[in-house]
Amino acid sequence: DSGISVQLNVKTGEVLALANFPSFDPADYGSYNPDDLGNRALSDVYEPGSVQKVLTFAALLDSGTVRPTDVIEVPGSIKSGDRAVSDAWIHGKEKFYARGILAKSSNVGTIMLARKMKKADLHAYLTSFGLGARTELGLKGESAGILPGPDMPDYSRDGLAFGGSAVAVTAIQAAAAVASVGNGG
Repeated sequence: DSGISVQLNVKTGEVLALANFPSFDPADYGSYNPDDLGNRALSDVYEPGSVQKVLTFAALLDSGTVRPTDVIEVPGSIKSGDRAVSDAWIHGKEKFYARGILAKSSNVGTIMLARKMKKADLHAYLTSFGLGARTELGLKGESAGILPGPDMPDYSRDGLAFGGSAVAVTAIQAAAAVASVGNGG
């Protein structure tokens, strides 16, 4: 129904290409669906899903909270608030290196590791990646997305860690944040 493409120069953060579908002809905008007139890459927010794990792990590793070779026993699910969070595959207790938790995209393991970090510190890292703020590209209609404050409830930290809830980003924010990991900060 719709799509967004963002291409950045990972070294500089320069936007090389940005496209939205469906698009419209600005000279004839009146004949298009009003929902298609904006720039979705800047205005539409969504839960980032497992892409968020890249940012969580960058924070965990950079802060020294976790090492890639730390061994963690990961259960099949974990309680978060009044719900249980599980992985995309059914499993009992499994041992993983921390790097394996990221490689397997384990929601449960990511939550367990994120709980080792102070919520305010995780928030500070995510803020430094540009989440919760406009990128200030100079284009109209940009959303700041959604990022809970540093005093977030535990269940918000859990959802934030693996990108399942509590956080919403624009495509340009997600691309810029992941590019900053790719270029060393």
